[in-house]
Amino acid sequence: MVGINSKDQEIKREDIFRSLEVARAFELPQDREILHTLVQDFQIDSQVGIKDPIDMLGHRLESRVLIVTASSAICQNERKCIQRSGLGVQRLVLQSLADSEVVLSSEEKEMGTILINIGSGMTDIIAYSKGSPVYTGGVNLGGEAVTGDIAYILNKTRAVAEQIKCEFGHSYVPSVSSEDMVVIPQVGGLPAIRMPKKELSKVIEPRMAEIFSRLQNDLEKANVQGGFGGGVVLVGGGALLSGVTELASEIFRLPARLGFPEAIGGLDRSYISPMYTTVLGLLKSEAKKVKETAPKARSHKPRQRHKESGAASRVKSFFRTLF
Repeated sequence: MVGINSKDQEIKREDIFRSLEVARAFELPQDREILHTLVQDFQIDSQVGIKDPIDMLGHRLESRVLIVTASSAICQNERKCIQRSGLGVQRLVLQSLADSEVVLSSEEKEMGTILINIGSGMTDIIAYSKGSPVYTGGVNLGGEAVTGDIAYILNKTRAVAEQIKCEFGHSYVPSVSSEDMVVIPQVGGLPAIRMPKKELSKVIEPRMAEIFSRLQNDLEKANVQGGFGGGVVLVGGGALLSGVTELASEIFRLPARLGFPEAIGGLDRSYISPMYTTVLGLLKSEAKKVKETAPKARSHKPRQRHKESGAASRVKSFFRTLF
């Protein structure tokens, strides 16, 4: 909360920045750092639920924000890893925010939507309500845990277990016919064996159900207000597992669907897949920042032409196609 000091009591952008600085002025543990300050809404005097307070009149401005923090040690390790590969780090972005940049529309965020990214070793979640993020979190389980279960139960290598999961895996037992059979490859030149697909699903479903149940429990503990009319959207490589939408719908008691990133001009359409959501979201979010901070060209001055390498011109052309 901050007071409006201008004579006409008109709220300016500087007042919003002051309010956000006050929001960030809390005792943060030394091993944490702030990644994002996500504005949910504003309140001016007794008016609540305001999305854009600039140029409105009032005596007191209150900002409701969601502050995302991360482990400083992990962030430093990631920065060092990138820098040692010969690249630079512009900034760190929460994966869930990057996903929502290219998957969720403004209408879905307004309705309320839960976005889940099922990765290899981590499953992330972000919940939107009334157009703003109200919860972020995750669990240290993903598709790799499913592969490990298959490898253990069937006594196979992880490579073979991954192949079995991708080709025959199904995470929702009720939708698998008892007559369906799968062929399990053997190692060492032994003949392949056949087994009911339902039995394989009984290995996969418990782990996927554990992931969704833990996410749902964390969401309920956070006491998030608002409905989720947009349902559950699933992205990431683990979302391509058959039956995952049906299982998520049953556990969250909401409609669920696969999320596909929006098409980007100049990019091969084979990348419009749930598994590439995060990297495309990072590209778009950074392109948006470049567009917002780039100086506007002045029409009364002749533009100077500079020679650019072919790679540099192609990169600039690609970013221009995003908007």
